[in-house]
Amino acid sequence: MTHIPKRFSLVLLISVAFLFSCKTSSIVDSAVKKQGAAMYTFKQNDFQNAKKYCQEANELWLSVKNADYSSTPDWAIGNYISRCEELLSRLPDSSAIDSTVFTPIRITKNRIFVDVMINQTSQATLLLDTGATCSLLTPEFADKLGIHPEAEEEKHTVKLLGKEQVKMPFVSLEEIKIGEAAVTNLNVGIYPAFPEQPHIHGILGADYLMHYKITIDHDTGTLKLEM
Repeated sequence: MTHIPKRFSLVLLISVAFLFSCKTSSIVDSAVKKQGAAMYTFKQNDFQNAKKYCQEANELWLSVKNADYSSTPDWAIGNYISRCEELLSRLPDSSAIDSTVFTPIRITKNRIFVDVMINQTSQATLLLDTGATCSLLTPEFADKLGIHPEAEEEKHTVKLLGKEQVKMPFVSLEEIKIGEAAVTNLNVGIYPAFPEQPHIHGILGADYLMHYKITIDHDTGTLKLEM
């Protein structure tokens, strides 16, 4: 049997610990960057990417927590994980649907319009825009709902209608619902997107659409939503 000197064993142990420490340090750097990206995209109301980055950061923090060697104390990791969970709790949440939801749509000049229920009380006609990072309501319809952004409300830049970027205030909605497919805890923009078309009440964007698999059937004029 080969005898390994105690000094060599100690050096080997230190080297292994150093390698694991370097690895976890790299993971920590990645987790911090992911969490920073989550906070930035959340402030930009890009909830789809905020959720993605936050979940990725959370997974990295958990891997650091479970590592054999880490220079990051458990209390610090716990704080980061708590911040991730707190941010996730502020993101829009969707109801599970047992079966596929079908709803009629109207297609006009390559634009798709769908009827939704707002806050369980008011029906609205929204432009379905997969390129919009968030949903919005017109000021007139928001006023009908009794929703009024504060004058000093911070405005955020939002991507709409493909490439257009505009600034607008945001308000909190209890729910947007199509059939049984409901998304709650939504922060939506207030913007006069259709000044000459008062029958259009806003835009349905990625903050709602991200929660379901959607299929648009142009032939039957139907929108299908699935989990």
